[in-house]
Amino acid sequence: MPAELVRYFTLINGTGAEYDESFFCFYGLAELQSVAERFHDYHGSPKYSDLLHSWPDHARFYVIADYLIHTFAYAIWLGEDAAGSNPVYVLYGGEYRLIAENFTAFLALYKRDSAMLYLEDEEPPK
Repeated sequence: MPAELVRYFTLINGTGAEYDESFFCFYGLAELQSVAERFHDYHGSPKYSDLLHSWPDHARFYVIADYLIHTFAYAIWLGEDAAGSNPVYVLYGGEYRLIAENFTAFLALYKRDSAMLYLEDEEPPK
């Protein structure tokens, strides 16, 4: 597990299954599940179980947060070489898109409420 994620779990460890004022819920270590575990039979809207068929790498990713009761979910790569790059993807049903190279970059997107968190393109600085 990358040092930045260990620090997060040690100091903050999620939002306690509560949504913050921006409607994000960050998971604690006990709530951390792979995409396959969390969504294997999720047939709500959006239908996240489609990821198990549309995303070849889903088994190496773990869901670390969601927005507005799973309108969007966010997953980080925790594979064999988890000390290396740990990309974060935004998920929506069977769709997935790379949004950050690591957890720290993901938190920076969250802090500035980036459009990338919602599967939109980043807006140029003004």
